[in-house]
Amino acid sequence: MDKRYLMRTVYTVSIFVVFTGFLLFMASLIAGWFENWVVVNQLGKRLKHNQFLKAYFGSARTSRFANFFTTNSNSLAANISLGFLLGMLPQFIKFLGVPLEVRHVTLATGAFATALPMVLSIGLTGWEILNPILGILCIGLLNISVSFFLAFLLASVSSKVKFRSLLPVLKSAVLLILKKPWLLFIPEKD
Repeated sequence: MDKRYLMRTVYTVSIFVVFTGFLLFMASLIAGWFENWVVVNQLGKRLKHNQFLKAYFGSARTSRFANFFTTNSNSLAANISLGFLLGMLPQFIKFLGVPLEVRHVTLATGAFATALPMVLSIGLTGWEILNPILGILCIGLLNISVSFFLAFLLASVSSKVKFRSLLPVLKSAVLLILKKPWLLFIPEKD
């Protein structure tokens, strides 16, 4: 394989992955905004006391729905906005003539899992199968790091703390993750 072609492919995929990390960050902003809007406008209370909903669904169901909506407004908004951002925005941008695609870890894993039976029947080597797995891990790492870096930058700007003073916090967090990566999935007991 030509080295220039390989480097061009790596750069292109990196741009796609960074774009996807930005979309993840935007979905979290939309989710936070929507949850704040629900709280400020007391939407749960309004839904719970809505006479039309009470008459149509009954008081108990309306109350359960209002509690569910208030509790899960952030995750609902995050999932819906992420679906629209990952599904529709790249197609809209492509319609405008910009060839920008989404490279999300779940999409790449799904494509790999779909292709795996065909790949195994061809009889590829272990390295040829391990290579896309390592690529998926890199995509996931870049997706998360770009999204969290943008969130970290936004937090430093909104709290009027200089980014330079937050670098030691970021450094200690990265060192902790490198020493104990399982803490990302399983919280440590006191």
